[in-house]
Amino acid sequence: MRSLWALCLSLIVVLAAASGAAAAPSIVEFPLPATGGSPTDLATGGDGNLWVSREGAINRVTLGGFATQFPLADANALAQGITAGPDGRLWFAEFLKFNEFGRIGLDGTFSMVPFAVQGQLQDFALGPDGNMWAAVPFGGTPRVTKFSPSGVVLADFNSGPERLPRRIVSGPGGALWLTESRDTQKFPDRVARITTSGALTEFIAPVSQFVNDIAVGPDGNLWTIETVDPTGPTLAVRTTPAGTRAQFDLAPGSNFGKIVLGPDANLWATLPQAGEIARIATNGAVDRYPLPTAGSAPGGLLSGPDGNLWVAQTKPPQLARVTPEPPGSGLGGDGAGTAGPTGASPTTAALPTTAADLEAPTVSGLRADPRTFVVGRAPTPATGVAVRRKRATTLRYTLSETATAALRIERARAGRRIRGTCRRPAKTGRKGRRCTRYTLAGTLARASHAGANAVPFSGRIGRRKLSVSRYRVTVTATDGAGNATASPPSARFRIVRR
Repeated sequence: MRSLWALCLSLIVVLAAASGAAAAPSIVEFPLPATGGSPTDLATGGDGNLWVSREGAINRVTLGGFATQFPLADANALAQGITAGPDGRLWFAEFLKFNEFGRIGLDGTFSMVPFAVQGQLQDFALGPDGNMWAAVPFGGTPRVTKFSPSGVVLADFNSGPERLPRRIVSGPGGALWLTESRDTQKFPDRVARITTSGALTEFIAPVSQFVNDIAVGPDGNLWTIETVDPTGPTLAVRTTPAGTRAQFDLAPGSNFGKIVLGPDANLWATLPQAGEIARIATNGAVDRYPLPTAGSAPGGLLSGPDGNLWVAQTKPPQLARVTPEPPGSGLGGDGAGTAGPTGASPTTAALPTTAADLEAPTVSGLRADPRTFVVGRAPTPATGVAVRRKRATTLRYTLSETATAALRIERARAGRRIRGTCRRPAKTGRKGRRCTRYTLAGTLARASHAGANAVPFSGRIGRRKLSVSRYRVTVTATDGAGNATASPPSARFRIVRR
């Protein structure tokens, strides 16, 4: 009987200890391709993969951590605010691009969408009305813009010169919720609600605080991560839909991090200056965990489709997969506005050490099948298996490894060789020997596998029909490590009248 009592007592002690603090999550880090810059935001695509906006590129990352690089046309462009759109593509903004935004298909095909009224887009959110909403803080009148699923501007709702919309989410009350930062020191930051018809309601933060990011909590409230001006502590702030605020200490240093609802029904935030992530219960209790790479400066984060939290890190560019403990383990802290016990050191799973991938993929067997064809009636499909038709052709090639293939279509034109270069003939005179020069007609991007690949090509770039003429296609393949084909092969084909 005494031994049974001792066993029960020890069990009570263990359970009491377990209820006082949350178990630490496990964290695994995965490198991103080295050729891109800092990652900014993450989104889940319709293919179940993670999509990462970063400087110079968009990355598609499998849940196993394998990344495919899709370079932007401008290697210095900073992509941000990536969000899954209503058209099945990922929408993103580019810093310092004032009249367009980008979309990328699940196959890696880019398209830039122009809009008339100048403005710097920063963040996107899919609204409850099925349209895409964007925060537009700079480059024109600060505003919130509503886009149709096809990218047409439906409405601009101005926020005034002293209010700069930064981050936006779809939230309670069938409305969009956003953060508005100060334009001058005279005006405090705000959390704002905007209805789908454009009615704006603002909730003012203390003048000393910067409102950095916003998320919708499991309690139906708005949660923001805020920093006290200029170098004060970082706070987690809970705002009810009616505007009542409660704030909780998150970290002693100023951290311009981001916040998201995690897979475990807690809020999670990044603390870039501290190199940590923080878990926040709805009662305000906080646990903080260091990331395995010291000084990694975590930024964007996402609740992934695999039940894990994914965190973007900038130093070096990589992702961290965070697996929280099972729901119901509880958090420490009293919820009275102070942080609970700091979390225990997370368990980490080291990746196997491998040599850096420095070998570029090779392309062989490139050909158009058939080489002479009539333009098809339909646009070139973004994906699919090639089939024989009376019209159109199939571009075939073989890769040495999995990579993204850029198929550059160029039209043959008459030229004159002048000083060793084939140039456009002058309107008068016939100087130089005749030669053939090539001008860009369009580019196709295709996610391709090792071995034989077949890309259906109707003779159209999108819906634009190519003219009757001679052409060539050049294929450059880029692997997940950013290595590109050194000597891209080319193949010729001809488009004829029916």
